[in-house]
Amino acid sequence: MNLIAWNCRGLGNHRAVQELVDIVQAQGPMIMLLSKTWSDRDRMEWIRCQLKFDGCFTVSSTGWGGGLAFLWKDEHMVWVDSFSNHHIDAIVHGCLERALQLMGFYGELETSRRNEGWNMLRMLSTKPKLPWCCFGGFNELLEVADKKGGASQSHNLMQSFRDALDNCGFIDLGFSGS
Repeated sequence: MNLIAWNCRGLGNHRAVQELVDIVQAQGPMIMLLSKTWSDRDRMEWIRCQLKFDGCFTVSSTGWGGGLAFLWKDEHMVWVDSFSNHHIDAIVHGCLERALQLMGFYGELETSRRNEGWNMLRMLSTKPKLPWCCFGGFNELLEVADKKGGASQSHNLMQSFRDALDNCGFIDLGFSGS
């Protein structure tokens, strides 16, 4: 299954939407998580049609920030189980033997509030067990080597993130891109 998570930084202009269309055409994802859409449900429905996806669940942005969208192709039956401003948790292939829990996650920007997200992940990890994949942007690093340039990262913040991932039984699959 091909998944893409993309921090859009807004989908209000034609150029951003065209870049998204180009990514979808080049990569052919079956499921996408879009974060920081800065869009409401109506705008995301229009974008869903432009991208030729069959389903879309939107968490509308509030003010000038945020916004999440979870899009999928018809072959993947998706049932959204829970959501917040920072996550969309779904069951894919809900009634079949190959069901899995798929969570799109976008971490809190404010470092003082990151533990709220980690605690939510811990709570969601106690649900009935299905294979679980959590993807998106966590806004945190696992280790210093993951950062290039800028101010150094707090070891305590990274350790809190590592602890949450360990508690959930997650394995880092890596990433591509910046």
